[in-house]
Amino acid sequence: MNATNKIYGDVDTYLDNSGDSSKAVSAASITLSSSNTSKITADAGAASLAAGFGAGGGISGSVGVSLARNTVDNDTRAYINQVSQISSGAVSLNAATDNTVKAVSVAASVAAAGGAGGGISLSGAGAEANNEITGTAAAYINSSTLGTSASTVGQVDVKASNTSSAEATVAAVSAAVGGGAGGGVGISVGAAFAYNNIGTSGDRLIVRSYVDNSEIYSSGTLTTDARSTMNITAGVGAGSMAIAAGAGGLSLSGSGVSVNNKVYGDVDSYIANSTQITAAGIAVKAYSKSVIKATAGAASLSASFAPIGFTASIAVSKISNLVDINMDSDIRNSTITSNGALTVEADANDDVTTTGVATAVALGLAWLAPVWMWTVRLTAISMLKCGTLH
Repeated sequence: MNATNKIYGDVDTYLDNSGDSSKAVSAASITLSSSNTSKITADAGAASLAAGFGAGGGISGSVGVSLARNTVDNDTRAYINQVSQISSGAVSLNAATDNTVKAVSVAASVAAAGGAGGGISLSGAGAEANNEITGTAAAYINSSTLGTSASTVGQVDVKASNTSSAEATVAAVSAAVGGGAGGGVGISVGAAFAYNNIGTSGDRLIVRSYVDNSEIYSSGTLTTDARSTMNITAGVGAGSMAIAAGAGGLSLSGSGVSVNNKVYGDVDSYIANSTQITAAGIAVKAYSKSVIKATAGAASLSASFAPIGFTASIAVSKISNLVDINMDSDIRNSTITSNGALTVEADANDDVTTTGVATAVALGLAWLAPVWMWTVRLTAISMLKCGTLH
């Protein structure tokens, strides 16, 4: 089973006189608002069953695979560009993006074989969920003049926000049973994988609000505000069981889970290269919050019930998390006159919680000779948080 979903969207609202920058705009108030909301809910499941029985013996093999892959890439913009003169009351620019991706991927496989001559049973189950969210949310005033010293505009708000959530639930279960008078072989493997990316190393999620190369004369406050909220939740589990019985027994069982969560983002709010910015108060703010919650569990059981037997079991659990946020909140190369408070803020909050469990059990019962048993349990958790704050 393979479920693939993709959303690509561009939403823009703007005043753009780049074709003739001498044109002016006059209005009682100006509101430019862009809202971009996307949601993907994907459920993928696969199940497989195989059985082989006969007087001479039996052989069976079963494989179940489930894949869920989701992509959202949205650009949202609200802007004023190259307008030589704007006469207005309040001016409001707002670009808001809201992305939600939820994926469930489940795979199950069962194989059984038996007969007087013996039985060989092979089973494998694999499940994967891959979620990726990228895009840009931007609100800005570029190369434009709002008001004059003699005739000001009202309050000016330039705000951009992005709220993105990726959730993956993945499970894989496999069981193999082989037996017979002549002996039995049971081999089972279960594996589950989750990949959640909000932004990538080559395509970072961008949230940006700014005033660049402009003049603003405002009787109210001027605010540039960029904020991002990014949430990742991953729950992954895999189970495997192999049982062999007969005159001789060989049982091998393995289960593994891997969770990879990554956040790459640039959050910028600034005033730059502007000849004159005058307002009753000026605030430049950037805010970012990233939350990752990851849980991974792997369980493996192998058992041999034979006079002579070998049984081995291995379980592996791995979790890797990365948060890489660059934040920039500043005023540069500009003439600023604030008749009230001047505030420049950058605030980043990251919260990463992980739980990883791996359990492997090998059981052997023999009445003529020893049963060789081998178990391995491995849990690996890595967390890397990095970024810059200006």
